[in-house]
Amino acid sequence: MFEGKLYGAILFKSFLAALEFMKAGALRGKKGEARVSWKAYHRYAGQLGRMVRKDRFSPNIIVCISRGGLPVGVMLSEILRKPLGVITVQSYKGKKPGKMRFDSRISAIAPIKGRILLVDDLVDTGRTLKATKKYLLRFGEVRTAVLMRKICSAFVPDYYVKWMPADKWIVFPYHRT
Repeated sequence: MFEGKLYGAILFKSFLAALEFMKAGALRGKKGEARVSWKAYHRYAGQLGRMVRKDRFSPNIIVCISRGGLPVGVMLSEILRKPLGVITVQSYKGKKPGKMRFDSRISAIAPIKGRILLVDDLVDTGRTLKATKKYLLRFGEVRTAVLMRKICSAFVPDYYVKWMPADKWIVFPYHRT
């Protein structure tokens, strides 16, 4: 009985997330896709920055996951006035989850220590954020921030702006169309 209620709650949240995106004008494109405009992207990045500030978390450095986390990482670096580092992790081959490829070298001018804000564009399965956070914990406290969290994600980031239905492929404005 509990599983049925939980599944119903998940479906309902997914439905509400889709409605919210349609209302915001961000859900456009082919069937099964959710396209995000630059205008919406900037708005979400601003909201994410305000969430971090409101929580009074002041990172020593922002580390973004290349490639998807680069644009939001740069924006948050500007909003929060913090240095930016880049780590490369790849967990998708096209639209399918694939073997995780992890480069543990971080490109940054500032030291990677203390309070770290780990940033990506979205959390889908959660594998990438979970593995990267685990790696970064050796350098200090790590909090995670994404623009969008898919409802099916097993990993819950510390900060996220939008819920997304599990069945949508997110097309950000920097993706090829």
